[in-house]
Parts: sequence; structure tokens; C-alpha cells
Amino acid sequence: MKKGTADIPLVSFDPDVFRDEKRAKELYETHRDLVISWTMKHYRVRKDLALEVYQEAFTIFFYQVRRGSLTSIRCELQTYLTGIVKNLMKQKKGKYVFVAMEEISDRPAVDNLAEEKVSDTYNKMLVQQLLAKIGDPCRTILELFYQERYSLESIAIDLEYKNANVVKKKKSLCLKHLRDLFQAARNESA
Repeated sequence: MKKGTADIPLVSFDPDVFRDEKRAKELYETHRDLVISWTMKHYRVRKDLALEVYQEAFTIFFYQVRRGSLTSIRCELQTYLTGIVKNLMKQKKGKYVFVAMEEISDRPAVDNLAEEKVSDTYNKMLVQQLLAKIGDPCRTILELFYQERYSLESIAIDLEYKNANVVKKKKSLCLKHLRDLFQAARNESA
């Protein structure tokens, strides 16, 4: 039998609790690792971005309680924070390329952090340009899979492919094509 909202326990928040730095820190740390892990897995992002988004989500939650605009919820705090993370990731979607760079580039990691940051920004911009250039159906499949977080099955249904295995093969070929374009562009700029 499906639970109604009346069956879910109400979790209340006292704004005074957040005046106690130790208690606020405890709440932050209690949920941090699980929400970060979930974000990394669900959005396929690096830990530093997942941590940044978690910090932003917790800050939003913290100020909602402190201002008194959030006094209770009918879910676990972890679930509430995950909901905030989802909204933040939707907002950030246009700012980040969620294709893992290691899937495109065969280039080894750079030791110099400043050089890596500049290179990473350049690579992300290059991937965005190449995705625009690659054309359909590759662009659509890669965007749906990496940016919109669609499953292979969902892509097969939406794009009317026979099954998820066909999409998997097509995605693999598209990724290889993108990888080749990426390497060619990197070689041109070198």
C-alpha cells in the first residue's frame, strides 16, 4: 500500500539550532558524504564539483531555517538536500559539460594545477563546440546521455531505436567520432 504524506513523519527545525555552530557543522557532516556520492554517481561529476554543489545546497537549507521560511519537512533531511542539489545541477547544466574528459581525451593528467584549470576550461569549451558541430543523431545521443542524464533505454524510446543495445553501440561510435575530432582540434592548436 502506498504511503500518503500523513504517514511520513514531520521533521521540524528550530532556527536557534543553527545559531550553534557545532550543531550546524554536525548536520552538515552527517549528510555530506552520502549526498556527494549520490551527486557524483547521478551526474557523473568530479568530487570537487559535487562538494561545491552540496555546500551551496546546505547553505540554502541553512538560511531557509535561520530566516524561518523552513520550519519542517515531510522527508529525511538527506532527501531534502538532494532535492536542492537536483535544482542546482539543473541551473548549472549549461555552465558545465558533464561528459567526463577522460572519455574524450587520452591526454595524461597535468601536474600543474593552474595549467590544468586553464586546460580543463579550454577542453570543455572545445567539447561544447564539437558537440554543436558533430550533428545528429550523435549530438542528440551524447547530450541526452551525458547532459540530460537519460538512460540508454530512455534514449532508445525517445529516438525510436530498436533497443538500448543499439543506442549503446551508436553512443560508442559517436563518442569515438567526438574523440577523434577532439584529438584533431588539440593537435591543430598544439
